[in-house]
Amino acid sequence: MVHTTRIIVIGIIIGICLLVPPLAAVHIPTVSEGLLSGAGCYGGVYLGGNMGTIGPNNFKNSNLDQHLYETQFLDHPGTFGETVSGGLDSIDTGMGSFRASADAINNGSGAKQVIFSRYYLMNFYPDNNYGKIAYTACPGPDVWAEKVIMQGGVPMIALAPYNGQILSLSNTYPNGETGSQILTDLATKLHAVSDRHQDASGKNATVLIWLAPEFNAYSEVDPESNDTVDSPAKQAFRQWFRDSYTLIHQAGGDNIQVVWAGTVAPTKDARKVYWPGNDNNLQQLPNDSVDWVGMTWYSWSGGPTTLSSIKGFYDFYANERGHPFIFTETSSDGQGDPVLEESLKISHVTEVYNPGNLSSVYPNIKGIIWFNVIKEEGKSGSDPTLVMKNFLIPDGQYLDNGIDVPGLIYSASDPSKQKKMLPLYPGVVNDPYFISAPVTLTSSPYQTSDRMTLLPGWNFVSTPKRLAAGFNTGTIFSSVNMGGHSAFMWDGSLSPARWVMVTATTPIQPLYGIWIYSVSETVVNLNVDTTNPMVIPPSRALPAGWNTIGFTGSTPTSARNTYLSVQPTWVNSMGFGAATQRYEPTIFNGDPGESTQLYPTKGYWLYMRGPGNLAAIGV
Repeated sequence: MVHTTRIIVIGIIIGICLLVPPLAAVHIPTVSEGLLSGAGCYGGVYLGGNMGTIGPNNFKNSNLDQHLYETQFLDHPGTFGETVSGGLDSIDTGMGSFRASADAINNGSGAKQVIFSRYYLMNFYPDNNYGKIAYTACPGPDVWAEKVIMQGGVPMIALAPYNGQILSLSNTYPNGETGSQILTDLATKLHAVSDRHQDASGKNATVLIWLAPEFNAYSEVDPESNDTVDSPAKQAFRQWFRDSYTLIHQAGGDNIQVVWAGTVAPTKDARKVYWPGNDNNLQQLPNDSVDWVGMTWYSWSGGPTTLSSIKGFYDFYANERGHPFIFTETSSDGQGDPVLEESLKISHVTEVYNPGNLSSVYPNIKGIIWFNVIKEEGKSGSDPTLVMKNFLIPDGQYLDNGIDVPGLIYSASDPSKQKKMLPLYPGVVNDPYFISAPVTLTSSPYQTSDRMTLLPGWNFVSTPKRLAAGFNTGTIFSSVNMGGHSAFMWDGSLSPARWVMVTATTPIQPLYGIWIYSVSETVVNLNVDTTNPMVIPPSRALPAGWNTIGFTGSTPTSARNTYLSVQPTWVNSMGFGAATQRYEPTIFNGDPGESTQLYPTKGYWLYMRGPGNLAAIGV
């Protein structure tokens, strides 16, 4: 978030669970490894730190004045303060307590919190100037990163290079080293950390570096305070970013991935003067010199509140240029009004964590970091009055001084104060689209309309569109090792109703569900028929009783909308999770569960109390 005094937040992210054994490292694939080829988004949180002694843009500081300070979910807030000599053991990440709190509301949602961020200033490298006392020398960012990796997370280091000068790697920082020397040292150390920790498949751990966070908010980069006018300072920034990117990858390797993210931007042109891929004439270079692109985004009254408001930016920098996108910070800004903050956050969570919209319109959004803190800052860009802003996960509330509980988030709707957050956020992130550490990208049920991914074991699938002639029979499964099993369809129209084997000549059509066994993960390519745009959408006559049906179209849709053509005759429906080899919760007609999303390439059981005609919702 842009802070009134344009000072970066310093702090640590979360809490520590020293008794928990180390977890397997998380390896996020690079773009070349296929990060953009599979569906899914990594969730994460910034759980804060504290720079309560620096400048007027302070956070309440519990050691000095007994008020709530910025960080949330530190395990030991009363004793927070790291020491260089403490190394890994002194680092308080808070990951354990945050995950446990999310799990308490919705089991499994804590594990979906994978990426965790922390802010560092190059002015204080390798230590950090933050904390509840005037200065606490803490372990360097590589040590913090290792602690996060050991606890099953992906660290994102927000590295701020701002020092009052136009950016150059030859600039000298207070420790006597140049920017080039600092980045080389950090990248080399992170390379060693990545090498020491591998995931279950033997691939090295991932570390993200958010380089020059919110760059367009700093006078070193934008002395003109104008995002559309190029200048020598902006040209220097573009060159600095390109040089830094090259240096980091030379010293750190490909597992150290560089993030380019300013503040919220609606269009390509809003950030073109900062784009490292542009030369001094704002012409596109062969290389972009970024791995991830993104922005910080806070919805506010009268401001951007929908993903569509940033689609122009996304379409070019993420989609056209082929980069994963990340919200490096996101929450809502009610400008100190608790009622407005809560309503904005609830709508913001619903908008941003929307698997259907993400998978169909914004599939390159691969990371979302919730800025889960309370801090004091100017009311708005035009009003510098300091107010206490609550950016906590909805509807996290806090109590201040005498009755405050630093480090914990309680729900206003829970007078017993047993819950630390409402079910909304833990519920949405628990969707399969949000990837936890042990889950691979291809394990997601979200797939494109031109292929389906079979997981080991039984799969319940369908084709979401008409297939081209010659590619619309059971031969599409010829490459699948079924381990001696056959593929089947249930035919409720026969007397008696029974299973029917799928053979090489069996027509494969939309609206029909197929059960197929696979020994290993296998991609089945679908050759969609595009020869006749005026084709009448398919429909299927369903008898009373159970039917195996297929979902049509390429966009996930609620069960309510999918089954409108057989309303009110349908009774209930259920899908099957190939990753878990278990049935998913039953969806009942007229129950709130009918808002459950159904997905392309999946098959579903559907029970009819009488015959009906199921119409496709996509061709």
